[in-house]
Amino acid sequence: MKAKVLVNGYELQRHPDLSYEVKLLEGKHKHKIEVVAEGYLRINVQSGFAVGRGLRLTIRLEQGNE
Repeated sequence: MKAKVLVNGYELQRHPDLSYEVKLLEGKHKHKIEVVAEGYLRINVQSGFAVGRGLRLTIRLEQGNE
């Protein structure tokens, strides 16, 4: 399956181990994370990130009509 992962509307590049990495500017605003794949429901998450901390999300896609 080829899923697209976007953060604040920008598509991320997938690593060989199927993970994604992004570095964001410091701030107190929330970031919009989207995961889309043909034949699966779209996932939307909004999250804040603590400075100097990582965030790990595990997302399971559900089949649907999107």
